Amino acid sequence: TQHKINIEIDPYSKSLKGFDELTLANEISKKDTIFLFSALKISDIQINNKKIKYKLIDDEEDYIGITFLQNYKSKNLKIFYSGEIYFPLEGRELNQTHDGTKGIISAAENEGIYLPGANWYPFLDDGLADFDITVSCPEEFQILTSGKETKNTENGLTTYNWKSELPVDHLYLIGNIFELKSKVVNGVELRTYLLKEDARFADIYLEKIEQYLREYSNLFGEYPFSSFSVVENFFASGFGMPNYTLLAKEIVKMPFITLSPGVIAHEFCHNWWGNSVYVDYENGNWCEALTVFSSNYYQNILNKEFDKATDWRKKAILENNLLPIEKRFPLKEFIYQHNDDEAVIGYQKGAMLFVSLFEQFGEEKFFEAIRDFYKTNQGKVANWADVKIVFEKHNPNPEQFSMEETFDFW
Repeated sequence: TQHKINIEIDPYSKSLKGFDELTLANEISKKDTIFLFSALKISDIQINNKKIKYKLIDDEEDYIGITFLQNYKSKNLKIFYSGEIYFPLEGRELNQTHDGTKGIISAAENEGIYLPGANWYPFLDDGLADFDITVSCPEEFQILTSGKETKNTENGLTTYNWKSELPVDHLYLIGNIFELKSKVVNGVELRTYLLKEDARFADIYLEKIEQYLREYSNLFGEYPFSSFSVVENFFASGFGMPNYTLLAKEIVKMPFITLSPGVIAHEFCHNWWGNSVYVDYENGNWCEALTVFSSNYYQNILNKEFDKATDWRKKAILENNLLPIEKRFPLKEFIYQHNDDEAVIGYQKGAMLFVSLFEQFGEEKFFEAIRDFYKTNQGKVANWADVKIVFEKHNPNPEQFSMEETFDFW
C-alpha cells in the first residue's frame, strides 16, 4: 500500500482535516476493508475524481470499517476526512513504563501533538506501506514524523513533507513549540527538538548521538536513515521510531540518566533493530533482546567501563531468578512489554542469549554475523529463526557450539 497524505492541523481547535490518496496492491474490491479512527469523520471518497458510494461498518471500539458496494478497475482512491482528536492521558499502573493516549492535538500548556500510528489516516491491515506525507500547521509549532523531510514557511503556516525511506507499518505524528538545533555528521542530520526550558541541553545530546552514530554504524552497518532526532514529549514515554526517539520531559531534564547506556543509546539502536529490520511478532520479539544487548550492555564495553558491563549481567541474572515461576516463559512467547515482569523476559533474558553468543563467537565473528543479519533482512520482517540462521552461518566452531541446542535452550 502507498499513502499520499495531505492534512492541515490546528492545535488551537484540536482538529485536523485533509485527505489520504491510497494506492492499493490490487484493484479495489467489495472484499476490501479500509479502517479509520472513530474520532475522524469521512466527508467524501473518490475514485478517478468521482464520488463513490460506500458502507461504514462497526469494527473494534476505536475504528470504523469502510467497505465498497462494487468492484472498481482502479487501485487508487482518495478519502477526505476531518475531526477533533483529544483523548486525555490514560495514566500508568505501578509497573508500567509509558503513559497512553489514543491521540492529542492541543496548544494548551504542558500538552502538544501526539498522534499514534493509524489514528490520523486511513489504513488497511495488509502489512508494510510507503508514505508521502504533507502537513500544514501554525508556524510556531514544529511537527515531525519518520521520513526524509522538507519544509516551507509562508503566511504564518509551515508546510512539511516527509517521504518514508523504508516501508513501515504505521507512522506517529509529533508536534510542539520546540526549539530545534541540528548538525550534520557523515551525511546524517542529527537534531534535538526540545522544549524551551530544556533547550540548554541540546549540545550535550547532539555530541552523544554523534558518538552513537559512529559506533553503531561501524558495528551494524550503515545507518539506515537521513536523520536522527531526540524529541521531548509532554508525557511519560520512551519510544524509538524510525529516525527519532520520543522521550518524557522528566527524563530529558536529566542528561546523566538519559545518556546512560540504556536510554537514548537503546532508542538509537532501534533504528536498525525494529525500525529497519522489522519484527515478526507472531514468532517472538527478538528485537528488544538484541537492542538491549547492543545498548544497555554493550555500550558499557564501548565506553571501556567493564565493571558496569559485569554489573549489568549480574542484575539481569538476578531479575530473572527473582521472577515468580508462573511468570516465566520462553523467549519466543515474548511479544511486547506490557509490564516490568514481561520486560524481564524479553529484555534481560533475551539480551543474555546474545551475551552467550558473544562469548562463544568472540567480538569479531559476533558482529560479522550481526552485520550479515542486518544486510540480509533490512526492509524485511525477521524472526528468531532468521537470527539462528545467520549465527549458524558464521559459527566459528560448529563442532563445539551447536546453534540448534543454544537457541532451543533459550
